[in-house]
Amino acid sequence: MTEIEKTLTARSTLTDKTKTNYKNAYIRLRALLTGDINASSEEEIINAIDTAEEDKKGETKPLTQSVKLTLLNVAIVIRQVYNKPIGDLERYRISGKKELLTANVLKNEGLKQELPTLKEVTAYTNTLFEKGEWRKYLVNYLLLTFNVRNMDLNLQIVKSNKAVNNKDNWIVLHKGSADYMRYVYKTADVYDCKVNTITSKNALEAIKNILEDNDSVYLLAKEDGERQKDNALNKAVSRMTMKTDNYKDGIGQANMLKILLADKTDMKTFDKVSVNRGTSLTALNEYYNTNFENPQAVMDTTKRKMNCMAKIPKTELGAVKRADKKDKKDKEIKQAKAEAKAK
Repeated sequence: MTEIEKTLTARSTLTDKTKTNYKNAYIRLRALLTGDINASSEEEIINAIDTAEEDKKGETKPLTQSVKLTLLNVAIVIRQVYNKPIGDLERYRISGKKELLTANVLKNEGLKQELPTLKEVTAYTNTLFEKGEWRKYLVNYLLLTFNVRNMDLNLQIVKSNKAVNNKDNWIVLHKGSADYMRYVYKTADVYDCKVNTITSKNALEAIKNILEDNDSVYLLAKEDGERQKDNALNKAVSRMTMKTDNYKDGIGQANMLKILLADKTDMKTFDKVSVNRGTSLTALNEYYNTNFENPQAVMDTTKRKMNCMAKIPKTELGAVKRADKKDKKDKEIKQAKAEAKAK
């Protein structure tokens, strides 16, 4: 069993997507080293990541800070399982996060000149409704109204609560309203199920036209009616958003949020977006606020987390899920360390 296989076996609480990301990062990092990650020194791992380069459109460039942090994270996880020191790696990760934050701020400042305005995006969305492009309209409506990610849009539209379970995302159409229920999204373990009520006449008309006489349809359906795969969501959603000279395939969900926060700078809007998206105010400033120009201030600010509880349907509380997950993770790591020590 390879070290990555052992690590993923020990960390069975990881999602399938995270495991795939770890495998890919491991292959990339292992190629930079002369031996296994658990057998390499922290200095060797840091030097390998720090000096690594990649080919981008025929030009050799250093790894981006984001890629460096991804490789570093998988190294830390593996060494935890093998009970190897990680102190230097963690200190290196902290400095890397600060550099990434500064880079994000500079990047977001540049976006002010190339992204459309909220007024333009709103007009584009209204045009979609007028043209009867119901799926595109509903996707843009949900992005503008509830500030969601791509994953949140990978949902089923149904006519009855009876179809709902906690393994998917849903829009349940009622008479005069619809419930938008999210169980599967990035921070679900922290914020539980999120439920929003849709009362917009245009949105409800779009939902009815998408559903037609069916009991259930996928919002992001492929041509054959099946749902999009996770690795195709970004492209599928982006193509439904506004296209510009700078974004010929569509501006995408992350830029939609940046556009909103650039226009609506009041604290009430930031609080609302934080709750809707399941994102701390600090993260909104770090990654999405194109008006934000002081990264160090964010690093020094206490992170505020929103405590969002679900209304319907009932599901296991996030606090219980987190406690169970942490307990299982601790046991797995403890067992893996004991096995490594015994050898």
